[in-house]
Amino acid sequence: GAHRDLPSCPPRRSSDLLYPRTLLFVEDDSATAIGAGKGRRALRSRRSTQEKEPWRSLPSLQHVVETRFIRPVHLGETVLPYRLLDPLEAIIPWDGEQLLEGLHLDMDLYDGLASWWREAESLWDTNKNSTTHLALIDQVDYRRKLSQQFPASERRVVYTKSGANLTGAVVTDLEAVIDHTLYWSHTSSDLEARYLCGIINSAALLSLVVDYQPVGQFGRRHFDKYVFEPPFPRFDENNSVHVRLAAAALIAERVADRVSVAGMGFQQARRHIREALLDDGVAAEIDELVLDILTQPEALPSSG
Repeated sequence: GAHRDLPSCPPRRSSDLLYPRTLLFVEDDSATAIGAGKGRRALRSRRSTQEKEPWRSLPSLQHVVETRFIRPVHLGETVLPYRLLDPLEAIIPWDGEQLLEGLHLDMDLYDGLASWWREAESLWDTNKNSTTHLALIDQVDYRRKLSQQFPASERRVVYTKSGANLTGAVVTDLEAVIDHTLYWSHTSSDLEARYLCGIINSAALLSLVVDYQPVGQFGRRHFDKYVFEPPFPRFDENNSVHVRLAAAALIAERVADRVSVAGMGFQQARRHIREALLDDGVAAEIDELVLDILTQPEALPSSG
């Protein structure tokens, strides 16, 4: 059965939803931005050096698309300790009730989206792996990993799937989609979100999680749901240690926000923030509180 010590909403992985990125991730097309019209933006494919064939060789898509279908997207690379970098943007054909595909009659209500999505579908069908039978919409909503994010809750805690350190932050943007190499969980209050963030970013939890991680060629890398193997209790607003941890995590957020990370890659930015948290003393305070929580008798799983 489910352990009482797991968070109220188990974490869900959202990796590799928006693939291939060439067809889905976008940036403003400054060459045609003039005259896009109200509620629309001129877009082109956001290209990356990490693209693989056959997508790397495809030309960029360019269309004017209704802004309601352009969503901010958080990936592993946009998550720092207690802080988010600016999200990327992608075309998400969610009309408020359902995900649309090219053949859907409602798609014709949005000529900009229809132009982009139908071209993307055509490129997907022509270039996808021969063993893949999924339509593009089924690829991005595999096992409903995309549609289950709608409607979004007011606050979601996200944490990274891999890396040398666990990294977590709170997402409050209702429009945001959680994508590549992140796990996410709803929380019921700001205090609970910060409590979870404090635990996830702590060295105390990391020291316990490494015992569960598989060892690969380059050492221990993936966290997945091992984060929840060391049992810790659900947030209890009547527990003074829990409330103190949430308060310390708020201080950590403020420290993280003050760190200048302009021009840095996300890994360097994470290091700078962790150093700032150590220098401030809040990291040590959080570790002490998390260790207290992880060793409390009620944190141990019930037998049977």
